[in-house]
Parts: sequence; C-alpha cells; structure tokens
Amino acid sequence: VVARAQTSWNRRQPANEGGPITEGTVGLVAATLLAGDAESQAAGTAALIAYDGVTRINETLLLRHEDVSTSGSAAALAFGVRARGETTKTGVNQGVELRKPWAIEALRRHRARHGIGANPKDKVFGALTDDRFRQLWDDAFTLLGLDHMPPHSLRHAGAAEMFRQGYTIPDIKIRGRWQ
Repeated sequence: VVARAQTSWNRRQPANEGGPITEGTVGLVAATLLAGDAESQAAGTAALIAYDGVTRINETLLLRHEDVSTSGSAAALAFGVRARGETTKTGVNQGVELRKPWAIEALRRHRARHGIGANPKDKVFGALTDDRFRQLWDDAFTLLGLDHMPPHSLRHAGAAEMFRQGYTIPDIKIRGRWQ
C-alpha cells in the first residue's frame, strides 16, 4: 500500500517545486474548483484555508466542525487537537485565525452547504482525502493550462504573502508551526 501511494504521489509531483505560487494563481485555481461539484468545492475551500492559514493540506482536511469557530468577520481553526490524540507534523498544537475575508467567506459558505450544525465530530471536508485533493488540484491546473505546482506550495505561498505584508519571520514561523 505504501509503495502504491508513493508511486501515485511521484506521478503527480512536479520535477521542480519552484517557488510559491502567487495569491492570484491560488485564487484562480480555487475559483475553478469552487465552480465544480461538491467535492471540487470542498477542495477549493480547503485550498483557500491552507493558503491563508499557512497549513498543510492534510491538516486542513482533518479539521472537524468542532475545530472551527466563526464569529462576525473572523474564523479560527484548531490544529492538532490533543484530546483526540492528534498532533501536527511538528507536534505543535495551535489555533490559527484566518486573515483573508475571501477565505473566511468560502469557509462559511462551505459549512452552510455541507454541515454547519452537523455533528461536531464530522470532518468539515467530509471524505475528501489527500490523494483526491491532489487529483482535483492537478486537474484544475491542467484545465487552466498552468504549470502544475504541488498542494504544499499553498503553505509556502501563504508564508511568502505574510512576509510581503510585513509580518516578521518569528511571527510567520509561529503561524506555520515551524520550529
């Protein structure tokens, strides 16, 4: 199973990750996904959250409704919930506040369509897996005629955007849970 998963990942992984993608490209790819079916819409919303929250896509896909709090024009996410025995890749458990109004709005709309008020233990993005996200992500790049970038570039791009906005490296490291 591991060998099959690794082979699948290697087929989709570009030869050169390059630098982070731009916010405009993130928006274009996410908009393409959001215009699709329910699964694609979930992937588009997850992409916006991964970018704005500087999160790994697998962490984003593990979010449960109980991990998300929205109030007014704000949204907060809890990653690596110890009570469930979860940790992030680096073991840091942390809350992240989304900053971009369009990411917050996409999350609100997704939850309104797919389970706000649902069981708090349910995953926000349902059964969407890392592999399926990568496939939908790659398909959107192909449809748009863009050079493919791996989903992890969302995390790098979010950090680069924070730097451009004047955030300090220590602040970016905390938000991205980098040690």
